[in-house]
Amino acid sequence: TFMCNLGESILKEGFEQGLEQGLEQGLKQGIEQGEIKSAIEHTEKIMKNCDVDVNKALDILELPENIKEVVIKELNKSS
Repeated sequence: TFMCNLGESILKEGFEQGLEQGLEQGLKQGIEQGEIKSAIEHTEKIMKNCDVDVNKALDILELPENIKEVVIKELNKSS
């Protein structure tokens, strides 16, 4: 039974570690998606209210290049 309990303990520890990593990764993805959604919304508002193109709006927001690329890609999809 010692080996059985040891196996169960290892399995439980692995499961808990996997669950924790999964939740952490899911949270990180959720935050990134929220940041991108927010960046898209703000870009659209600046374009409309300031009558500027997407590049000028992104410059105003001072977004990182990787976010700018995603915003441009998403805005091109919706137009």
